Amino acid sequence: MATTKTDPKLAVTANGAKKGKLYEGLTRDQLIQAYRIIYTSRRIDDKEILLKRQQKIYFQMSGAGHEGIGAAASLALKPGYDWFYPYYRDRALCLGLGVKPYDMFLQGVGAADDPSSGGRQMPSHWSYPSLHIVTQSSPTGSQILQAVGCAEAGRYLARHPKAAEVQDSNFKDYRQFKNVSFEGDEVTYVSLGDGTSSEGEFWEAMNAAALGKLPVIFCVEDNGYAISVPVEVQTAGGSISRPGDRRHHRELRVRDHRQLRQDQPVHRSDASARPGRGFAYRGCRDRARTRGDVNHAGARLVL
Repeated sequence: MATTKTDPKLAVTANGAKKGKLYEGLTRDQLIQAYRIIYTSRRIDDKEILLKRQQKIYFQMSGAGHEGIGAAASLALKPGYDWFYPYYRDRALCLGLGVKPYDMFLQGVGAADDPSSGGRQMPSHWSYPSLHIVTQSSPTGSQILQAVGCAEAGRYLARHPKAAEVQDSNFKDYRQFKNVSFEGDEVTYVSLGDGTSSEGEFWEAMNAAALGKLPVIFCVEDNGYAISVPVEVQTAGGSISRPGDRRHHRELRVRDHRQLRQDQPVHRSDASARPGRGFAYRGCRDRARTRGDVNHAGARLVL
């Protein structure tokens, strides 16, 4: 008996609705959402540079060329559920998680209404507690060990849930000042530049995550330069992916800056880390950076 072939263009879902086409595993709505995040991020960067030239912003750190990485991560992970320790180029990630452009401009001009720090922190130091976006210090790499500690705390609270309960009011500890929330399968995402991977904090964090098999995603955004020197001068072998020992983690390298090439590796990182099988390392080779490292008053823009 001959079988009848189904035209893929006419495929329908269980409720009878017509299935949309997928491109690189993404639906039409996801593609539009990703493009909106990427475009908005770049336009905010452009506007901040104009404001700096008008002396209304005195420091600007560009995320140009890193938008695809951030958009992909924001679509794969869960704001207010997972935990995020971004670095200063993660504008697109924060937008995708729910941060408003207006709030970014408040931070840029150092306004008292800036929800991240009341204008006290430098621009691009993201902090939004309701989205689980944790602020970072200005020294690069300081967020990496903190992210591992966050993952370890979540693991501990998942195994000892009563540790998060508020006790008798006469007994004062951290629970009297902060609401402790955790999820059994939460993931901690931390990002950094390729230059920061030369610092001791990075290797300490990788070792601790491997020992504890902690649910952490390390995203190293390699744009070819560590502040002022090319990556082959900064890192042995010209890539942070080469010297690592992959016996204790899942390593995923992305060779393209476009969001479509990075969405699926993020999902695989998420699927590997979330069940508690250990951390995932994601090296993103982002060679589309179009601007200097930082842009501050009195500085010349180096392309």
